[in-house]
Amino acid sequence: MSEAYICVIGGGEDSIFLIKELKERSQKILLIDKNKNCPASELAEVHLCISTWSSKEIINQLAEYKIRWCITRSSGIPVITANEICEKYKFNTVGSECVKQLSSKKGIYSLNNIKNIKFPRLYDVGDLDSDDYIKKLIFPLVVKPEFESVGKKGTFIIQKAKDIKKFLNQSSEYLAYGDLILQSYVEGCDYSLIGICLDGEYESYALLKEKNEFNLVNAINHAGFEVLKDQNLENKLSKIAQEICVDRNIQNTPLNFNFRINKEDLFLLECNFDFGGENILETLKYDYNKDIIKAYLDKLIS
Repeated sequence: MSEAYICVIGGGEDSIFLIKELKERSQKILLIDKNKNCPASELAEVHLCISTWSSKEIINQLAEYKIRWCITRSSGIPVITANEICEKYKFNTVGSECVKQLSSKKGIYSLNNIKNIKFPRLYDVGDLDSDDYIKKLIFPLVVKPEFESVGKKGTFIIQKAKDIKKFLNQSSEYLAYGDLILQSYVEGCDYSLIGICLDGEYESYALLKEKNEFNLVNAINHAGFEVLKDQNLENKLSKIAQEICVDRNIQNTPLNFNFRINKEDLFLLECNFDFGGENILETLKYDYNKDIIKAYLDKLIS
């Protein structure tokens, strides 16, 4: 029990960059991933082959080790797992219930008290058996998993009532946890605010314009992102992020927001307590000299 470990949830390719950054700071790694041959396994001093979704089993086995912090590069359920572990060890980050609620594409609607943001109209999937309810729907609609099993998958646009069942079934194939979300389609461009919250203060590191469109089979097609230099918009979104941090007492965590913006309104679509994939961290560090990992790790390790 004398050695302290950073517990890393998930050992995929994205985790290698994160673990190398920790190694540069002389940290020992305890990796959680059910795949004994996962890409990051060789970099860890300890590898426990447990599902990243099994927080209770992980916490039980961690009792044999001294844990300094828990972190993940993954998204979705592993983020909840990491925060449940942090909560168990009383690390000053963000409550797991808050993470569960705001990571949910339905729970995020609880932020409707925050000024200057709107949300797409939400419909009740459970009422779709009623013909009268279907007649009240305003098309086009979007269906998506509350928590998806594969990032950027499972989101479909529905143009006609006769296609509702088909696209609900297709979206459900990517449902990892929770319910299907049915909401109005909002015209506009997609933006992501990438940042971290340290001691309750939100700091943005990049504003991304996402390249999203619906393909010929009405599924969302994500083709990467563009780093924007729009300081006015970044400041505006950062102010909203700060209000959310204060409202929910969010402390030390990566924190990204996805918005859809048109000429009239600003819609909040997602809130993610992770660093983001798609080599975002690497791109920001090596191409734009914005080292979000350094700021976060220097804080938690100190």
